[in-house]
Amino acid sequence: MESLTLEAVAKEAGIRKGGLLYQFPTKKIYYRTLLLYFLVQLMRIFIDMQLKIRLKKDVGREHLFEPIKKIY
Repeated sequence: MESLTLEAVAKEAGIRKGGLLYQFPTKKIYYRTLLLYFLVQLMRIFIDMQLKIRLKKDVGREHLFEPIKKIY
């Protein structure tokens, strides 16, 4: 967890901690944004897998996002 400190993140990004805090005023906002980013990446992987599976089965495009529609 040490690598997730704001100082380490700012250093890795090549910016100052103040610049990072400008974008993410609190650690809570930073961690929520980080979690959201990872969740979006997982959704992209899921969608990509669904596309590959459905295209192999020759299913029409109207059914590509059915699993996602059920979530919302």
